[in-house]
Amino acid sequence: MPLRRRRRLINFNASILFYISQHLSRHDLSALSKTCHALHGTLVYTLLRESVCLSNANIQSFYEFMHLTSDHTSPFSPYLLNLTLGVPDSNAPLILPATHMQWSEVTQTFLRLLRCASRLVSLSLGLIPWIFSPEHLRLALALVPRLEHLTLSNFTTEYGEALAAATCPRLRTVHFRKLSSRTWGNVGFQNPLPFLRNVRLTITSLGLFANGSGLDDHTAPFPVMRQLDTTSLHRVDDNTCWVAPLIHLFPNLEHLHVTELATSSEVLTFDGSFPLTDANIEDIRGWRAKAREWQARHGTWSSGLKYLNVRTMLNLYQLGLVCEVARLDIRQWAPHIPTELIGIALSDIRVRKLRLDVHIEDAFNTASPVSLGPVFNTRTLTHLIIAVRRKLLVSITMDTLLFRLGALLRHSSVTHILLGDFSQKPPTYPPSLETGQCKRQPRRAPTFPIPELTATYTRKSDLIGALACDPSALLGFFLYFQPYGLRAWMRDKTTDAIGPSWEELDQQWAYEVAFAEGMLHLDDTHQP
Repeated sequence: MPLRRRRRLINFNASILFYISQHLSRHDLSALSKTCHALHGTLVYTLLRESVCLSNANIQSFYEFMHLTSDHTSPFSPYLLNLTLGVPDSNAPLILPATHMQWSEVTQTFLRLLRCASRLVSLSLGLIPWIFSPEHLRLALALVPRLEHLTLSNFTTEYGEALAAATCPRLRTVHFRKLSSRTWGNVGFQNPLPFLRNVRLTITSLGLFANGSGLDDHTAPFPVMRQLDTTSLHRVDDNTCWVAPLIHLFPNLEHLHVTELATSSEVLTFDGSFPLTDANIEDIRGWRAKAREWQARHGTWSSGLKYLNVRTMLNLYQLGLVCEVARLDIRQWAPHIPTELIGIALSDIRVRKLRLDVHIEDAFNTASPVSLGPVFNTRTLTHLIIAVRRKLLVSITMDTLLFRLGALLRHSSVTHILLGDFSQKPPTYPPSLETGQCKRQPRRAPTFPIPELTATYTRKSDLIGALACDPSALLGFFLYFQPYGLRAWMRDKTTDAIGPSWEELDQQWAYEVAFAEGMLHLDDTHQP
């Protein structure tokens, strides 16, 4: 009788090997792929489907892994789509010990890799002054004609013309990190837009993640730009305002995220974290007046903004924006902002959906000068998301918090409100959210970290009763505390003639409603 054939790993079909590879780290996959040629060819797709992070510690091993031929081609180049070159990373894939190279060798090896990466769509370059000369950067960008996403770190003005010479017809996203006026010296704010003149007709997303970025209105507009993220926006001209260059440069902008506002002297403006003097308030009103005057003469975004993210309400007031904003995110409820400024800022943008990060107990006290009252009194506001931290719920009971929310809602136009903690990573979303299908699942009673939510609010009317009021406008109330999930109560308007009726949704359906109403967003559940 013939001996039974021994089962070896390479005898498994590709689907089984792919399943096994999903449970291995990239370092283990790399080691496994080096055991034989068959496994190398089978597992290469799994190894390269995510971004490959290279440094002087592992670039040589990756070069050998790609099996480059004498004519600078590789059988695995079609799978290489995302590439990062920068500082050493302890979790970087394909790393071997004792392979550190000099930066000059890293440059040449990396350029040889780019010559074979004909389908590369995402490229991230760090430590540019240490690795590349301007001519090297020009060559690197010329080798990737299909590039769609580009990230440049430690970018200096010496490399500006090299970037300006780039002709990447598919480039959509550009991120700058640590912009500088020169290679060695103090980092100063710069305007990188003139260096993007050859690709300004294709870029849809721009990130300026640097100490400061000053934009002026002398550069040609970027007509298809839809998203701008900047950590610090500086005024280039003291006689103008912050929104003037934004509206001129990006006439079709939809998403705007500004972390800080600063004057041309690189001094941050007031954000309400500290008490304001009369002189401070006068300056703030002057900046806003200039913004409104400029928009009255030149116009604003005619279709409004779909999303606006600023640090505090005072930053919103200083922007002086006069257009409709579908959703506004305020990352800090600052305690020292005059209430009349809050109402004016919100009414100017006619906001419908608002998220607030609240860390102080007095914000829920209607008698407090830092109360959320001006927010709830905004007539255009219909959807409100209040993000709280666990430590706030230690100093105030849930009963007290709901009672105060009820007082704020009594004369409000808010139809949907969500109270939750977004500081922790959530569990995997329900399958129906990923497939787009809307299926009701058997009701599961989630366990919440606050005992009162489980012990007290077990019946559908208990939580709404704790609001101590029945606002006629309120249609939905959501509680979101991770990692335990979401609870939602919806009002049945058909029974209002005989009295309001509330129904708690099962958790699966609650997620569906929350996403459909814009109460939950993927960014909300992954707060940095």
